[in-house]
Amino acid sequence: MILSQNPNQASLHQMANLDFCDTHNMVAFLNKSEGSEGFQQIVDFLNTSHIKFDLAENPTIYTLLIQQFWQTASRSTLKDGEVEITATIDGQLKTITEASLRRHLKLEDADGISSLPNTKIFEQLALMGYASDSDKLTFQKGHFSPQWRFLIHTILHCLSPKKTAWEQFSSNIATAIICLATNRTFNFSKMIFEGMVKNLDSRSKFLMYPRFIQILLNKHQRLLLPHKRTYVAPTLTQKLFSNMRRVSKGGHTPGSDEGRMQQTELMDLVIKLSDKVLALETDLQQTKKVYCAAVTKLIMKGRMIDDIDQDAGITLVTLKGLLIKKVDHHEESVGVLTCALMVTLQMLLEFTLIVEEQEHFKVERKKRKRGYDSSFKFKNNLDQEESQRIVRDAEITLRLQEEIDDAGRQRMAKVHQEAQGFTEDE
Repeated sequence: MILSQNPNQASLHQMANLDFCDTHNMVAFLNKSEGSEGFQQIVDFLNTSHIKFDLAENPTIYTLLIQQFWQTASRSTLKDGEVEITATIDGQLKTITEASLRRHLKLEDADGISSLPNTKIFEQLALMGYASDSDKLTFQKGHFSPQWRFLIHTILHCLSPKKTAWEQFSSNIATAIICLATNRTFNFSKMIFEGMVKNLDSRSKFLMYPRFIQILLNKHQRLLLPHKRTYVAPTLTQKLFSNMRRVSKGGHTPGSDEGRMQQTELMDLVIKLSDKVLALETDLQQTKKVYCAAVTKLIMKGRMIDDIDQDAGITLVTLKGLLIKKVDHHEESVGVLTCALMVTLQMLLEFTLIVEEQEHFKVERKKRKRGYDSSFKFKNNLDQEESQRIVRDAEITLRLQEEIDDAGRQRMAKVHQEAQGFTEDE
C-alpha cells in the first residue's frame, strides 16, 4: 500500500473526507476564575475525580496521525468475544481495545457501571432537580440548575462520543452524571470505545476523539515518523460559567420565580445545618466534661469536709450562685442542648444540698464534747451514713450521665433527621 510505504503521500482527497469537530473532545475548564462563584464545588469535585486526566490532558495533536487512524481503522472480534480496532499509522499496525484504552487514559473503571434501569435514571435525575413530564430517554440539559448544567456540559463536550445536539443527552450520559453525583464509578472506557466502534461505519463519520487517540499513539512515539501540522484541541473557557447561568429555551432553572431553590442554595443550607449539628455535638461533649469534673469535685468535697469547716458556708453559697448563673445562661443560649444540660445542673444543685446537709451534721457533732460516748457513736454513724450517701451519689451520677448520653444522641439524630427531611422537601 502506498500509505504504508509513505504516509505523507497519502491521498489528500481521502483525508479531506473526514473532519475534526471543534466542539467534540474538548479540554475542560477547571479553574476557579472570575465569574465561577456558585460553581466552585463542582470545579473542586472534577479536579479531584478519577476523570481529571481525561478532562484536562491536552497533548500536541498531529493532524496526519489522526487522519491515518480513522482512514485505515477497522474492527474485528476475537474468539473470546473481545472487540478490537486496528489501524495503520506511519506504516505500523496499531491495535486498540477497551482494556488498552482504559489503561492509557488512566480511567480504572473496569468494574464501573455502564447502565441503570430506566426507573432508577428518572428517580435519580428528579432528585437532582430535573423537571419534565416526558418519559423519553432523551433528557434536556436546560431543565437542570446551572451547576448541574456545567457538569453535564463538560462531560458532553469533553468525554462523550457526540458531535451535535448539545442541549440534550441520552441514557448513557444520564447514567454517567448520576454515578458522578452519587460517588459511584461509571465505565467511561466502555462508552468511549463503543463510540469509536460505531464511528467506523457511521454515515457521519468524523475524526473522533483526537486527544485520546494522540495519547494512545504517544505510547509508541519512537516508532512514528516526525510530523509538523498540528490540530489544536478547543478548550472550554470561563465564559462557560455565565452561559450556564442563562435559562435555555424551554428549560426550567431551579431557584427562578417559580419559587424553587437553586441547587447551590440547597447545598449551602445542608452544609450550614451539618456544621451546626457538629458544633452542637462538640458543645455537648465539652459541657459534659466540665460538669462531670464539677460533680467529682463536689464528691471529693464531701470526703474532705473535715478540712473546710471554717470556709464551707462561704464556698457553698458561692457555688450555688455560680450554678444558678449557669442555669440562667444555658436557658438563654444552649438551644437543643438545654434539656440535657439542665438535668446536669439540677444534679449539681442536689449535690450542693447534700453537702450542706453533711455540714449540718458536722456542726452538730462539733458541739458535742470530745470524750462523750454518744458523740463518738454519733460520729461513727455519721461517717457510715456519709460513706453510704457518697456511694449512692456516685451511682446517681453514673446513671444520670448515661441518660444524658442517650438524650444527646437522640437529639443529634433528630437534628440530622430534620436537616435531611428539609432537604428532601425542598
